[in-house]
Amino acid sequence: MRADRAGGGVDQNLENNSLHIPLPDHSVAVWHCHLSLETLPPQVSLPAFFAELARVCGENARLIIDARHPCHDSFVDDDRCVRAITLNKLQVALKAAAQSGSSWWQLLTQLVIDPEFLPVIKDMAPAQRNFELRTRRNAIKQTHQVVLVNSHQPEAQFVSCYADVPSVPPFAFSVYRDWKRDQYLSPEIVLTGQWEPQETHLFVSLVRGLERAGSPLNFFNVGGNFGWYSALILNVSAKAHVTAFEPVDTNFTLLTRNTAAHAARATLHNFALSNETGEASFYVERGNYGGSSFVPRPDGYIAELKVPLHTFDELYAEAVPPCDLMVMDIEGAEHKFFDGARATFERGFQPIMMLEYNPDLLKRQGSDGTFVQTLAQWGYHLYIIDRRQGNLGTAQPTEFLQHYARLVNSEAYLNYMAVPEGCDLATLLAGSGITIDGVTV
Repeated sequence: MRADRAGGGVDQNLENNSLHIPLPDHSVAVWHCHLSLETLPPQVSLPAFFAELARVCGENARLIIDARHPCHDSFVDDDRCVRAITLNKLQVALKAAAQSGSSWWQLLTQLVIDPEFLPVIKDMAPAQRNFELRTRRNAIKQTHQVVLVNSHQPEAQFVSCYADVPSVPPFAFSVYRDWKRDQYLSPEIVLTGQWEPQETHLFVSLVRGLERAGSPLNFFNVGGNFGWYSALILNVSAKAHVTAFEPVDTNFTLLTRNTAAHAARATLHNFALSNETGEASFYVERGNYGGSSFVPRPDGYIAELKVPLHTFDELYAEAVPPCDLMVMDIEGAEHKFFDGARATFERGFQPIMMLEYNPDLLKRQGSDGTFVQTLAQWGYHLYIIDRRQGNLGTAQPTEFLQHYARLVNSEAYLNYMAVPEGCDLATLLAGSGITIDGVTV
């Protein structure tokens, strides 16, 4: 079990301990029960444990419970398990804890569970439940998860959690507290510790490969959003420097928070990159702040912002900036970026790039998707990323145009890499287990 306090995280092992948690009252901001409630000693009841948690957790605390699915092999094969943690047992324990004076019953409860557990909660009288239901299966950890979020101080906009990426030390990461505001990235990172796990593994592998090759590790993040990739590289490499661009103010605040621990190595810009200089309307998507763009979505938007615009060529007119790796996610405005960066690329700017190709967004932003031909003319080789496995497959610009025609009226998209000619991708990714054109490196 992990308890995160104002001064940092601490791990608590209660398997051979008494019920007492050796922490001061109201000192914990986040308590993460990671596959551990099942192994509490049988003499420790869940209601009593929740009441003790209420003592150590602060007013704005977050409790995260990861529990093995009772039907999953890892539960029955683990002889340490002394109880199955089902939704029924949790709701009974919470109710009993409330009767004993625990404040946990006053929490807003966000449930991420399998459908078989839903009737337990739905059948409760409205007066007995003060929570919002969510259903989502977590295939990554093969668990059902319950997240209890304190409903006090609902005006608090952000909440801190921990990024948990394999082979990378956990690091603090802030997201939106209100998941209605951000239905994708915020809950995914809170519940799994990751975002885009296959792309994240590819990214970390590239960073480590570049570091082995002696690269200075200059990273550009165009459409920096909350700062997932910026924070990631800063925590993977002690020498990396980040330059990030994010036009939405609240996203920029998160980007700033999530790189603050390494602020000396981060240069952050609160504006958009395009093919012109000036100002433009920017539309904040309902339920997806990271999906905001220059054009409104068909189902509307929650805010229209005026954001400053700059071109890459304008910013770097005097010298080509050093850059080894770039991640770009700008919701269909890629052609505008490349149009405004043409001179810089033609003067020798050639980082490895990870990008998104979304035909529907491209079309609505006025692009026919042919900018990938320009990348090929600039000496780039293109690889489509298999989002299920993280493997790479060589693709020609004509294949992207075929995807454009096939997917233009859907929400489907591709993630891909653009690798400059002469870059030994197999060497960079050696030992990662990623497959390039069917060959594992």
